[in-house]
Amino acid sequence: MPFFFLMTGLRTDLTTAGADALVVFAVATVVAVAGKMAGTALPARMAGLGRRDAWTLGALVQTKGLMEVVVLAILLENRQIGAAAFSGLLLMALATTVVAKPLTLAALRLRAD
Repeated sequence: MPFFFLMTGLRTDLTTAGADALVVFAVATVVAVAGKMAGTALPARMAGLGRRDAWTLGALVQTKGLMEVVVLAILLENRQIGAAAFSGLLLMALATTVVAKPLTLAALRLRAD
């Protein structure tokens, strides 16, 4: 596994991707965080979970960055995405994983129903 991440890191070149990668990163991060939160928390609420537990689940779903990195590496290798998209989406996968803990702690501070 460390070799996979080493090779993935070596494929990431933010200097040539430039502003395109940053745009992909910004848009994808906002959409990914909001989509994962809402896509998990709202059905959990409908299933009867309390507000705090539902939003905590939504926050914990952010930790799926490892799977995203594997998929991105496969897409890049098969030339389905370009370097800018790969770099931006790789940064998004890292960012969403990093925000998992702060989001979880914030959700746990919600008043229980």
